[in-house]
Amino acid sequence: MASVERILHLGTGALGSTTMHRRAALLRLGHEVVAIDPLTLLPPRGKLWNRVHWLTGYRLLQTQLCVALASALGRLDFSPSLVWVDSGELLGPTILGLLRNIYGCPILLYCTDDPTGLRDWNKFTSLRAAASHYDLIVCCRDVNQSEWLALGAANVLRVWMGFDDFIHHLPQLINPPKHEVTFIGVNIPHEKRDSFLVQLLSAQVPITIHGPRWSRSPLWKTLKASCSQSFFCDTDYTALLARSAMNLGLLSHGNRDLHTTRSLEVTAASSVLLAERTSEHQLIYEDGIEALFWDTSQDCALVAQQMLGNSVALAGIRHFGHRRATELGVGNNDTCRHIIAVITSLK
Repeated sequence: MASVERILHLGTGALGSTTMHRRAALLRLGHEVVAIDPLTLLPPRGKLWNRVHWLTGYRLLQTQLCVALASALGRLDFSPSLVWVDSGELLGPTILGLLRNIYGCPILLYCTDDPTGLRDWNKFTSLRAAASHYDLIVCCRDVNQSEWLALGAANVLRVWMGFDDFIHHLPQLINPPKHEVTFIGVNIPHEKRDSFLVQLLSAQVPITIHGPRWSRSPLWKTLKASCSQSFFCDTDYTALLARSAMNLGLLSHGNRDLHTTRSLEVTAASSVLLAERTSEHQLIYEDGIEALFWDTSQDCALVAQQMLGNSVALAGIRHFGHRRATELGVGNNDTCRHIIAVITSLK
């Protein structure tokens, strides 16, 4: 029988965040969890200072945050057997040393982002400096694994991104999906997502776009009619995925993504993933059976047009894609269970 851990969980408390989903999964697995959001220990900052701290890797906040965290921990009547840091960009070596001195228990980092890549290099300066202070670092890219080891990490575990067993699992559709392709995501200027979507619209593919920052695009006039900048999270987000005939899987190349959480959330929600063809997407799904892949915007438009006219084929892909996602063992329950087993074996 797996041991029950007393976990101090350090990460964002933002509604709808995958950090919150993992925290809930740990509770579902029977662990005792006490959570602290490090950001809430600091006074509010304006946009200018937020940008300064991002660019300096939060180094200017380390002393203040260390004092605030020490005070917060001193008020806790809790003795953890494990400290779980989620994302971790705010926590540098001094803060990790504080945690080690107070508790003396294993400390792990779980980060779905790409802290060792160039896109957000500045943001993760403090985190990279703390690499050797973790007993286990959990990452989601093969390339991160070797880079963490080069930075002095003692142990690195690579896991797949996935879905939440409670939030994203939708075994059957109540109503027929809409005759459209949906994209849920932020506008990232250097990724040229806006021009990609404009090309699909030009090819008469019916698209609905949900997410922030699209009004900043120079192509906003063309995109505006297809955009909804409403915020959806948790079960509302899952329902949005399920309502669409297909969901577009765009990756962040700057973040070195070969798959994302949405690659599994879409199929867990019983929808069809229409994603960029990558080595990892092809490891997860069989093209045309469990998901649909494309190589270029022209290819994507062609696949979308063909499949929107074939509801029978789409129904089959929804069924087999959902079955594949749920059989892979990449839901938060399974992933958290695996991480706990690994860190326990290192004690």
